[in-house]
Amino acid sequence: MERIPIETNMPPHRASNEKADGNDCEFISVDDDSVEKIVLESTTPVVVMFWSPRSPSCRLAAPMINKLAEEFKDRILVAKLNIDLNPQTTLQYHIISVPTLAIFKNGHEVDRTVGGVVWSALKGKIEAIL
Repeated sequence: MERIPIETNMPPHRASNEKADGNDCEFISVDDDSVEKIVLESTTPVVVMFWSPRSPSCRLAAPMINKLAEEFKDRILVAKLNIDLNPQTTLQYHIISVPTLAIFKNGHEVDRTVGGVVWSALKGKIEAIL
């Protein structure tokens, strides 16, 4: 399982070893070939951010996703899937807008948020599935 660190002040398609505040924060990078094994077969709940490097909204969502990964690091996995590079999974899950956050538990999508989301609402959704 490949983990890619990401910095909050960089576009989601770039990687860095540290966030802007100096703390490590890692995402799991998934693609058409690995989504089944990493997301669907996971015994841990997984939040997948479907994103595109062309989307300003995805860059705006990055700090919240970093915070999510950090706060729940021992209880969930946080993954990113670039829709531009992974058309099969994008079509399979009917992703038509980014960012889309899909929450998977026991191999099934249990929640989805499209576009912006408030931190308290996202945190509540995660706590509800744990």
